[in-house]
Amino acid sequence: MKFRSLITLLTLVALSAMAFAQENVPTTGAPKLKLETASHDFGRVAEGTVVRHVFKVRNVGAAELIIKNVSPACGCTASDFTKQLAPGQEGQITLSVKTEGMAGKTERYADVISNDPKEPFQKLWLHLTVEKDAAPAEKEKKPMSVLDFSLKNIDGKEMALSSFKGKVILVVNVASKCGFTPQYEGLQAVYAKYKDQGLVVLGVPANNFMGQEPGTNEEIKQFCTLKYNVSFPLTTKISVKGDDIHPLYKFLTDKATNPSFGGDITWNFNKFLVDRNGKVIARFDTREKPESEKITQAIEQALKN
Repeated sequence: MKFRSLITLLTLVALSAMAFAQENVPTTGAPKLKLETASHDFGRVAEGTVVRHVFKVRNVGAAELIIKNVSPACGCTASDFTKQLAPGQEGQITLSVKTEGMAGKTERYADVISNDPKEPFQKLWLHLTVEKDAAPAEKEKKPMSVLDFSLKNIDGKEMALSSFKGKVILVVNVASKCGFTPQYEGLQAVYAKYKDQGLVVLGVPANNFMGQEPGTNEEIKQFCTLKYNVSFPLTTKISVKGDDIHPLYKFLTDKATNPSFGGDITWNFNKFLVDRNGKVIARFDTREKPESEKITQAIEQALKN
């Protein structure tokens, strides 16, 4: 009897040790899923519309992250999500909700299932208030020029582009790990040469192309300052194409709002030249260096007007 009790006790001790070991598996070299935010509030939306939101995710671990599935609750759809993320790489998960038949405050969620050993299940939430006569937010104000938009600067403070009224703006989507990243040097040189005449170079970090801007805003600022002595304004990292495109870049690339120079951003370091009244007057592709004769002539002509 004592022998059986001893065996039982040893079995329980072994099982407890195994459970403790599983709970405390070292995660060195493991993937880690980080959500930029776990919820989004659409506010008031008109009944019958389809609303979408793109959640940014990042692998902050040391091994490949695999998002096995995004399982949405009733009324919510996962239309697109990044399935594999290398260490440091960013991805996205797009959730949409059909509001037909809904009324009042409601919420929907989706479970993100990954190989993150510590948090294999994480939830994304969508909140909205569905009203019969709610006007879609995008119809409240129609932007007429670049100066109608606001972004956050690299330090996270609001930056209204209307503050640049009366100046010529060179808007450039930038990246820190691109073959064209050395163009920062040319951008800084152009800014230094013409800023006293009224030129502003606006650097817009974006991670849309091959994950070539993976860092945080603080890391981007530090890189630009230490590597290229950048002193022109930088914004926080945004998206310049796709479902989560920033309104400024939707305006710049949409043929309806920018018929002369619209079209998708093709790569890092596309450039838009904007006159003193916020009108786009020229566009240059990635390979056109900031200090090229073509861009120099366009800037000098704009500064004369």
